[in-house]
Amino acid sequence: MGPEWLLGGLLGMVLTLVIIGARAGARQARAPAPEAVTVATDFLAHRIADGSCEWVARQLADSRQMREGFGFYPHPASGTPCQRIGPQGVMEVLMIRPGATAAHLPGPSGETVFQELMAHARTGSTLRFTMLTVYLTATAALLTGFGSSEAEARRLIAAGGLALTAVFLTLEVVLSFNLAALNETARRLARPRHGDIMAHRRALPLWTVRIVLVLLFLALAGFWAQALIHYMPA
Repeated sequence: MGPEWLLGGLLGMVLTLVIIGARAGARQARAPAPEAVTVATDFLAHRIADGSCEWVARQLADSRQMREGFGFYPHPASGTPCQRIGPQGVMEVLMIRPGATAAHLPGPSGETVFQELMAHARTGSTLRFTMLTVYLTATAALLTGFGSSEAEARRLIAAGGLALTAVFLTLEVVLSFNLAALNETARRLARPRHGDIMAHRRALPLWTVRIVLVLLFLALAGFWAQALIHYMPA
């Protein structure tokens, strides 16, 4: 198999990755808000009585959230909004009145879970930067040795560079999917309480970063693979 076949396969992998990433990003961008959970008509009646929550007709819920600062009350199990069929037969959504404190929210760990998710996301982002720094430093050292070595040494360096790239590419792919899952879970937990405060983490720029980094790894993998084939004994 000649270098042209290798490069053709590499370009095919790149194109496939770009298409998959673009489609995944588009699906995430178009993903609707989580479905509400239907609860009993007397669900958390004491919260209504103490004035911290209110049942609001579904068609008015968005307006109350945007104009008056209401928030959706998250279901204790799923974290999604709670809905019921009201006394007049109208679908209603349970909302938190402006000024209600975290004590009115279900579960002792709602905010804690969100904070933990964001802490993990920050750690993952820091780890990605550190990984990229280590990889580029190691690659630069290999390239320096590659340019001043004989054929036998170049073959060994190319094999090492290819293996190193495969390892860091795997780590990057796993980390990317973990960060995507963390961001989506954090967005789902934050939306009922705070609205879309995760707007700065849109799908398109995040997938663009992932694709660019993977393309970098694939380009260097192609270089090392071609060098390895070129210096193989006849």
